[in-house]
Amino acid sequence: RHSTYRPMLEHPSGRAGLGRAARKRLARKQVTVRTSFGDIQMKQIKGADGVERLVPEYEICRQIALERSLPLRAVYEALIQEAGSNQTGDK
Repeated sequence: RHSTYRPMLEHPSGRAGLGRAARKRLARKQVTVRTSFGDIQMKQIKGADGVERLVPEYEICRQIALERSLPLRAVYEALIQEAGSNQTGDK
């Protein structure tokens, strides 16, 4: 099946549309976060609005989910929730 969904991206001219759009690479770095699953490597991403957030790697979430027989989404959401202020250092 084909979807009719197409993301709306900002056109370089300032108009929204389906044409070519400029993409920005967000600033990111690897950090270690202490969680109930152990010390986990996460990406610290600084958004275009300047807000920083921590995001776990997919493969790490997948591995934890398989090892503990948990839903992947539950692991991902738990890591996001625990990441708030539990950073133990940078890499």
